[in-house]
Amino acid sequence: MLSICIPVYNRNIKTLVDRLHNQAQKVDAGIEIVVIDDASETVYQQENEQNCQGKANYIQLESNIGRSRIRNLFLQYTSQPFLIFLDCDVVIPDSEFVQRYFNMVKERAPQLVAGGHYYKAEKVEHNKLLRWKFGVQRESPEAIQRSRNPYKSFKTSNFMVSLELFKKINFDETIKGYGHEDTLFGYEIKQKNIPIVHIENPVLIKDLDTNQEFLEKTKRSIENLILLLPKVNYDSQFINDVTLLKVYYSLKRKHILWIVYLIYSLFNRLILRKLLNGSGSLRLFDFYKLGYLIKLNKG
Repeated sequence: MLSICIPVYNRNIKTLVDRLHNQAQKVDAGIEIVVIDDASETVYQQENEQNCQGKANYIQLESNIGRSRIRNLFLQYTSQPFLIFLDCDVVIPDSEFVQRYFNMVKERAPQLVAGGHYYKAEKVEHNKLLRWKFGVQRESPEAIQRSRNPYKSFKTSNFMVSLELFKKINFDETIKGYGHEDTLFGYEIKQKNIPIVHIENPVLIKDLDTNQEFLEKTKRSIENLILLLPKVNYDSQFINDVTLLKVYYSLKRKHILWIVYLIYSLFNRLILRKLLNGSGSLRLFDFYKLGYLIKLNKG
């Protein structure tokens, strides 16, 4: 009935596999767990091969193939009509997680279901505050909120897709590095008028990037975003679903991008310092992203 698919890189997934295996056994409806390791360091390979014995099918790749391609690779190793994709760093917060997805298949069999994710409400240390603030304030909406803009809210950390649909629409393997493979996937789903059902079945994102790591990932994702625009022929629908692009093109039409870039250039070091020490607001973070996008397009 279900294949639980976990792409992993440099992380011990014992707790994740154990919890999923225990829940799958209770449901007892033909559920398999498949783990593909994307050429992790040897210590993680050895640990996870052991962690998966008797609980999951473990596949080890010789070279790193990236976030998009590894997800598509699960088509070669799964046998069930529905696939649940989970990021390897998530935590399963309760004992009914697998059961909820199984109930969705049994009752409605939707083609695509988003379970969502959330972050702990307690504040974290200063060197991780930026990622925490962004996660809590921007990435943790409940299902009813996500349903208002279902395609824009799609994230790859926790979702279920029918095998039939995933064979037709999967991840663009030309996207390298970090960021926006989920944005393009959601856009393509929207273009095909395929509904996304948002449910309240979230996973917990517990381990956070440092401010420095998150800023670097953000820059990589903006670089990817620029590369995606020609792929979608600069479609206004795609642009309007990505807030950063929507703001950028709105300012461009008004011929005031140069003002934003001037402020960004003058105060970039100060802005960066505040973001790195955790004292910067999300509005400041938004401005930093906009300035970086303008800088890339000028280059």
